[in-house]
Amino acid sequence: MRGEPNEEDRTVFPPGTENLRVDQQTSQQMLYDTLYSILQQEKIETLTSLVQVYGLGSDDPAPFGLDLASRLKLFEACPYLLRSGQNIESSPSGLYTAPPKGLQGAISSLNCK
Repeated sequence: MRGEPNEEDRTVFPPGTENLRVDQQTSQQMLYDTLYSILQQEKIETLTSLVQVYGLGSDDPAPFGLDLASRLKLFEACPYLLRSGQNIESSPSGLYTAPPKGLQGAISSLNCK
């Protein structure tokens, strides 16, 4: 999530084995789809982790939490994302030069109001 490619994405396939690469990409996407589906089905637990572990709602939300909330289309995260923005704005002057990267993107992608 921070730019480091997965092991599967770093694999170099020799010429003539492109079909193996396609199979691997298909399997990888199926795994992501399954994972995201489970996280969406278990919204309360997912949101609880995003708040408690990744700081949604705080003045220092982790980029991973912001990105995951957007990827999952977790609209229930909106109050926490907006609270993070408010907490950052109300923090002592000079403490933060700008909101964490991804906060405004997450707010926009979920159309939080």
